[in-house]
Amino acid sequence: ILIAALRISCKTVEDMNHRQTFIAKIGGVNNKDLLSLEISFLFLLKFECQANETILTTFLRDMKILHQESK
Repeated sequence: ILIAALRISCKTVEDMNHRQTFIAKIGGVNNKDLLSLEISFLFLLKFECQANETILTTFLRDMKILHQESK
């Protein structure tokens, strides 16, 4: 799932991205599996790949709380 998440995030924010075969080779999966992982992950995200200011602010607040609780 991590390789699919990285691939999708790169596609979302970058104008140019690496070929599928290159990413699959680095991730240790074949092209077909990577494509399936990407599609499945997009459905889990409900195709909502962009984060707005509210989402980022909430995420940062939650991360600060988790960090404080772990001390």
